[in-house]
Amino acid sequence: MIGTGSLVSAAGGVILVAAILGGGGPNPATGLRAGALVRERAGDAAEAVDALRAEVREALDVARASSGRVVAGDEPAGEPLAEAAATLDAAEDEADAVVRALASLEAAMVADGRAASGLPAVIGGAELRVIADDLRGAASRAEDAAEMRRAAESLLVDLEAALEALVGGRYAEAARSVAAARAGHGLILGAAPRGGVLGVWLTATDEMITAVSDLIDASASGDAAASAAAAAQFDATASQAATADRALAIAVSEAADAAGVPLRRLAEAAATLDDAHAALAAEAGSR
Repeated sequence: MIGTGSLVSAAGGVILVAAILGGGGPNPATGLRAGALVRERAGDAAEAVDALRAEVREALDVARASSGRVVAGDEPAGEPLAEAAATLDAAEDEADAVVRALASLEAAMVADGRAASGLPAVIGGAELRVIADDLRGAASRAEDAAEMRRAAESLLVDLEAALEALVGGRYAEAARSVAAARAGHGLILGAAPRGGVLGVWLTATDEMITAVSDLIDASASGDAAASAAAAAQFDATASQAATADRALAIAVSEAADAAGVPLRRLAEAAATLDDAHAALAAEAGSR
């Protein structure tokens, strides 16, 4: 027979074994599952960030073409900025997906007993909309800048044509060309912002147009004294041509940077997304 004492001893052994196998201590399997969930959700977040950064990079690359178009003047300068803005509009879904993925990762990290304060901060849909709106505004300014550059080039071509006609004794033709130059100057003056370096160029070209016009009138009239005076005035204004050209180049360069602020913000967002993807990918492959 098994005595009462033996039963007590046997029961105590069962209790001891039960405590060792599954009794009140932490279960390692639970920790493993939590860690695996963190890695899985970090991978999901990395994929979401990768999709968003592809859209942001595409918008950035497209928008950067605008500055070159302002300077060249051959293609619509605002078109790349408008296209970039549309790309950012379409990326709002990707931005929302990133927010959801990071929230899911944060919950998994908390369940794993880890602080989620180190999660990367990335651009959200609201900020994307702000940058897109700024790019659309810059697109209009870029078009204005490109038009200003084309008008300035046309004005100088008209002045050169007036001088060639004057030298050839074609006074009526010279007068028409200088009138065209004056009209172009008026258009630029009306559209140009007040003050700034462009004012230097506008003043110089105004004086040159006047000098050429006076020279044409004096030459056509056959007045030798008036022609000499007009020629001296033209020489004086022509001596400022290099300064005026530099002023125009600076003005065009400044105008070409119409999208400078939103482009810099977009570049910063792209760099942040690169860092976030690297961090999340590392987290997904950890432990």
